[in-house]
Amino acid sequence: MSNKHMKPTGFEDITSDRISSLPDEILHHIMSFMTAREAVQTCVLSTRWRYIWLCLRCLNTEICQFTSKKIFVRFMDNILLRRGFVPLDSFSLIGWRDDVSLNHPRTNLWVCHAIRSNVRVLQIFEYHGLFDLDHSFFISSHLKILNLRCVSTTALFIEKLFSGCPVLEELSMVDCRVFATKFSSSTLKKLTFISHTPMVKIVFMMILKTL
Repeated sequence: MSNKHMKPTGFEDITSDRISSLPDEILHHIMSFMTAREAVQTCVLSTRWRYIWLCLRCLNTEICQFTSKKIFVRFMDNILLRRGFVPLDSFSLIGWRDDVSLNHPRTNLWVCHAIRSNVRVLQIFEYHGLFDLDHSFFISSHLKILNLRCVSTTALFIEKLFSGCPVLEELSMVDCRVFATKFSSSTLKKLTFISHTPMVKIVFMMILKTL
């Protein structure tokens, strides 16, 4: 056979899409390093990728990737509606921008969705103002790690958190407003408070004296 009709050695291996041929579990692991918006955008790569993101077990949403709060809210509503209650390993809401904060009536509903999806690691990071976190849905036998930044909570929240989440092992609160005088948990292994404002420091001092 003439050489001009022959492909160079290894040509087929070079041009084939090896990543798309990987099992769903490995693709999900790769996508876990992406933000939720980036993961959803992979649906345009090929028919193989069209629905992979629907079963993601790690959702990390950064508000800085959206041009307005309206677009951000629409994205969150759509992605959670489409994926249903597929179990979650981790769920993060991170607000970086001045004009698009987490303070929206639907934010607590998204957190509730994550808890109902048996999330194990939950992170809520606000950077402008304080986000009021609803305590009523914090009932989970799966939540192990809760990381909060610039979140306002009440004594009832702390009480419900430890009683409603019996396997909680780590709690981190950075620049949070916490009105509580007692922390009681038989499962908590790591408790972290970090504050950069005098008002929150005073509240924390009152809490720490009662431990």
